[in-house]
Amino acid sequence: MEQGLATILQVVIGSGLGAGVVTFVLNFWKAERDIRRANLERLYAAVHRYTFSMSLVAAQMRIGEFDPSEELNKSFKDAEDFGFITLLIDLYFPRLKPIFESLRRKNQDFVMICCFLSNFASRAVCIAFVAVSCNAESSL
Repeated sequence: MEQGLATILQVVIGSGLGAGVVTFVLNFWKAERDIRRANLERLYAAVHRYTFSMSLVAAQMRIGEFDPSEELNKSFKDAEDFGFITLLIDLYFPRLKPIFESLRRKNQDFVMICCFLSNFASRAVCIAFVAVSCNAESSL
C-alpha cells in the first residue's frame, strides 16, 4: 500500500509540475508574441506617417510648390518618426534595416535633386531639410 501511495504522490506532483512548466512556457510565448505584435503595429504607424509626409513633400516638389524654409518647421515631426522607426528596427526588427536604409537614401537623394534643380539659392535650407527629415549627415 505504501508503494501505491508513493506512486500516486509521484504522479500528482510530477503532473502538476509538468503542467506548471507547460503553462509557463505557453504564457511566455503568448506574451512575447503580444509584445512583438504591439511593436510591429507601432512601427507600421510610424512608417506610415513618415512615408505619407515624404510623399507630400515629393508631390509638392513635382508641381513646383515646395518651399524648403516652410517645410523645415514641419520636418521636425518627421525626424521624430524617423528616430522612432530606427529605434524599433534596431531593437526588434533588424532584418528590416537594409530595406529602410534604402528607402531613406532614395528619399534623401530625391529631395536633394529637386531642391538643387528648383531653387539653387536655397541650397542651405534644402540641406537642413534633408538632414532633419532623413537624419542624414549634411556633407554638401
